[in-house]
Amino acid sequence: MFLRVAQILFGRGGLICALNTSASSIALPPGEVLLTSSPLIDGRLAPDSAAWLG
Repeated sequence: MFLRVAQILFGRGGLICALNTSASSIALPPGEVLLTSSPLIDGRLAPDSAAWLG
């Protein structure tokens, strides 16, 4: 049995990594966006993308 998780957030030492494995854009957690693997869509994390926030 597999469980599909659409959003994964984890952090360490003030750095947060947000992963979006869904087919839709998602809201980012609060914080300054440091890097994204794809351009943001209206301030949201694009599908199948990651963002690092500080």
